[in-house]
Amino acid sequence: MSTALESLWSPDIKPTISSPFVILMQQADALTRQTDGLLVGEGRVRNEEEKSNEIFTLDIVVPALGGYRQRILTASCRAGMVYPVWIDAELFRPKTLGEALGAATTVPNFFERKKLPNEAVSDQEFRELLERVLRSAEVTSLATSLIARANDVLSKKQLKAKESAKADVDSQATSPPEEHGHGEATTQ
Repeated sequence: MSTALESLWSPDIKPTISSPFVILMQQADALTRQTDGLLVGEGRVRNEEEKSNEIFTLDIVVPALGGYRQRILTASCRAGMVYPVWIDAELFRPKTLGEALGAATTVPNFFERKKLPNEAVSDQEFRELLERVLRSAEVTSLATSLIARANDVLSKKQLKAKESAKADVDSQATSPPEEHGHGEATTQ
């Protein structure tokens, strides 16, 4: 008699799981491609040994603005355990004094720990939180502003280059032709 093996493990446990860093790097590349390089996504990872944490960051870099950099988010997890991961981004920060006070006065119940709104326990949850951050009004307005500023700088550079090229053409057109002595006889 054969019995089928039934898995009692969570369906979230699968061989295709990605780390937060890999997911952030994919999104950094996606931003660079989506903006044709006007904005460059950059992901970094560092260890905080004193706290036994790994820190992942995602920045927007604007080459046209001299490499100006703006942090989009910071994610942290315990060293050696990439999940759970917590995201620090503008989207999850209190907007009003009431929200800040409410968060500060909440007494944690250690027997009934609730998952935080910025916490992900799997790569799928991390992707969902990351999507909320990247599509938030704060990040969208930042990215569109940076693109507009970069386009302004690039337009000014193009205008200066055109003016410089026109000035070179104008100066060549108004200069008398140079005589090189072709066809002249020399006597000695």
